[in-house]
Amino acid sequence: WLHLALRTCIPELQPTSRGGHSKRTQLVLSNRPSTMSEGWSERPLDLLQTGTPDGKMWAASSLRNLAATSAEHRAQIVDSGAVPLLIQLLSSGTDEAIEEAGGVLRALAVNHQDAIVRAGAIPILIELLHSPRSGIAEQAAGALMHLASESARFRRKIVVGGALPALVKMIRSKIVMATIVINNVDLELLESRGLVEKFEEVLQQTIADKVGHQVEPADISLGLAATFVRHQAVQAPGIWAHCTVNVHSSVDAGAIQAQLRASADVSKALVDGLKRAGLVHNPLRPAKVESITTPATVSFTMRIGGVDFIKLFADEKLLDDFRSRIQSAVAAEVGTIILQRSVSVSLELGSDVVKCRITPPGSTDASLVVLYLNSTTSLGETVAKHFEGGENEGSTEEGIGYALTGPVTVADISEPILKEMTYSRTGSRAQQTQAAGALKNLVVGDIDNQDAVVSQGAVPALTGLLEPHVPFGDIFSKFDSDSSGGITEPELALGLKRLGWLGPVHEIWIELDQDRSGAITFEEFVDRLSDEMDEALEGKGKGVVTDFLVFLQGLYDDSLIHEQAAGALRNITVGNVAAIEAVIEGGAMLPLIDLMQSKETSVRENVNGALHILAKPWAAKMV
Repeated sequence: WLHLALRTCIPELQPTSRGGHSKRTQLVLSNRPSTMSEGWSERPLDLLQTGTPDGKMWAASSLRNLAATSAEHRAQIVDSGAVPLLIQLLSSGTDEAIEEAGGVLRALAVNHQDAIVRAGAIPILIELLHSPRSGIAEQAAGALMHLASESARFRRKIVVGGALPALVKMIRSKIVMATIVINNVDLELLESRGLVEKFEEVLQQTIADKVGHQVEPADISLGLAATFVRHQAVQAPGIWAHCTVNVHSSVDAGAIQAQLRASADVSKALVDGLKRAGLVHNPLRPAKVESITTPATVSFTMRIGGVDFIKLFADEKLLDDFRSRIQSAVAAEVGTIILQRSVSVSLELGSDVVKCRITPPGSTDASLVVLYLNSTTSLGETVAKHFEGGENEGSTEEGIGYALTGPVTVADISEPILKEMTYSRTGSRAQQTQAAGALKNLVVGDIDNQDAVVSQGAVPALTGLLEPHVPFGDIFSKFDSDSSGGITEPELALGLKRLGWLGPVHEIWIELDQDRSGAITFEEFVDRLSDEMDEALEGKGKGVVTDFLVFLQGLYDDSLIHEQAAGALRNITVGNVAAIEAVIEGGAMLPLIDLMQSKETSVRENVNGALHILAKPWAAKMV
């Protein structure tokens, strides 16, 4: 069976073009053992040692498949001496080979922890937790999870080796986002000369240096697009760079975004770096950072008179008409830097206070919106004008006049408040599951490890895994096929088709492309779907976006990750008063209680175990 698999998968063992077998294949077949225990592993071992990069990858892949079949086969792989070769491959192989070798070790770690630890795997596996390739990090976390399952000594090695920060980061990290427009750099020219990677390195290193907080260039992903920027009445080539930076969940991502947006140091360091690297388009003049913008909202309130809000709330059409007039008035007053759809309006029954939130398009600096609002004295007048004549539009419920008691008045306009928009980006669901399982095992019976996990910020991360979840960030990346930082309508249609969505596409496009720019930005995608998710959880969701969310939730089975996260919270709190306090303060109780209704027995067992520890302290705190 193994030889058949190898002949199918490994290039060195493929049949020759004449239809027969190569000499190497003939040698394998002539020496084929009568049973799998009689030297079956000689050929893959040979390939792991001396094969080509592809040969090593396919040999590891075959062993991975074999290791998944039975404990007997895993024992045979270990007895054959393959473990040291697999660990060596972790350090020297291609990304594909590393992922396959990690998968073998993850399977072997279920029964053969001693052999893997003796061969020196732990430090290498911990290092691979930082891999930007999600499959590699997932296999490393899974292997560490199994290694930590039995031995306190192994758990201590893993913790001392520095695995905890990487595991917590894998569960959940925040995103710092910025859009940078750079003048006098030609993306097409860089592409033709093979210098795009060098440009990305300069940009990543500059941002990493300025952000700090142990951010590495590998934590920064970029979406680049060519643009033209006017310079002294001349259109010059430039680059639009959308940057997303993964930072630890304990970091104030909003503060970092504000720092980036306002920092002249970033612009100077980037310009100097591009000059040193020889990436400037026209060497007779320097590159220039035209703008650094970050996703932010601007909020303010105003008091509206002359409106019967009870009548307004009684009719959805009238309420939409009212909101639309406010949106149009605010957009007109701020100017062309925003659109009407950039303005959202909310109000509560029983109050005449209207709350306005402006979400500028991705290329617009929110601080400019604040500047415009602070400089105008006619906003109230503009809003009132948008209702002029409304009282004559009909005394029936069909016109806005039905909800007006007289001329509309505006008073008490508050100071605009700029708030950075930040998001949490999670690793793949498979990554999160393995990382949560590793944390669950690492804290068993060890107060020091429990305290270390709590201090690394694992409790809020694990609590977040208990909540209903759709990986918006991952879905956006899959839809954004050209990594431009924006999803076009054809990309959206293709992405939805690949997911299996059979509903309308254009309606979703209209809902998500809020600024009508022709591309859905990351901010628009996540913000719109997150708002709809909140409404759906409250039972208020409706329409095609809610239907789409229901569809997305059906694609993701959270039972395994709920089991691991609840088990980790249970093990963190065993005999540890400070950890119990941290878990209760972190808001884990209500999600745990909700999961008592899970259909999966393993989930309920872990949840009940956690609640058994937490219930009495929580009840005492509530009293």
